Amino acid sequence: MAFKKAGEQMSLEAEARKTQYDKKAKSHPITLGTRVYLKNHPRGMHKIADEWGSTVFKVVSRPNAGSVYVIEPADGSGGQRTVHRREIRTCPQLIDVPVAVFKPVAPAQCDRERESSSDSSSDEDYGFRRRFEGALTRRKQSTSDDSDSWSDDSEVTQPLRRSARVTRGFHSNISHLPRSISSVTNSTLYDSKLSDLCRQTQNLLERVKRC
Repeated sequence: MAFKKAGEQMSLEAEARKTQYDKKAKSHPITLGTRVYLKNHPRGMHKIADEWGSTVFKVVSRPNAGSVYVIEPADGSGGQRTVHRREIRTCPQLIDVPVAVFKPVAPAQCDRERESSSDSSSDEDYGFRRRFEGALTRRKQSTSDDSDSWSDDSEVTQPLRRSARVTRGFHSNISHLPRSISSVTNSTLYDSKLSDLCRQTQNLLERVKRC
């Protein structure tokens, strides 16, 4: 009677666990004939071992439409095995990628391609230089036009303020490198502190004499 009661209690607990598990379980069935990988269970230390084996299997049957599958090697080199769904995974679909064929090129053709590329690069450099010079010319013209655009009309707006420095547009410390204090500044600070100290000492001596 004790074994019977224990078995009934275990059955009730198993059903409760299954009901709770089925609330979040997701079924991913595998059709028959699908190529799958089998999970790898190496012995000993296997920290960097592959999780899945390299042998390709084929799904043969699915008894009772449950979570158990019968598989066998895809090349037919072994017997059948019965495994759970979590022990297998489908093989990724292989895509045929065309292989590039190397074609030898004659030296003369390589020289012509090199010359054509150098000509195109020189043309690009020349075009960039022309555009840069044109931008500088337009900038100078705009500054001169702004300086000559004053008139007696009341609706004339004040032109933009432009710097007259020669180094305008260029950052003096573009990399933001640390700068040391000049020796002149250090000497000035030292002299001022020394004079303050001397003055304080003299005042202290006068107080002592008065006492």
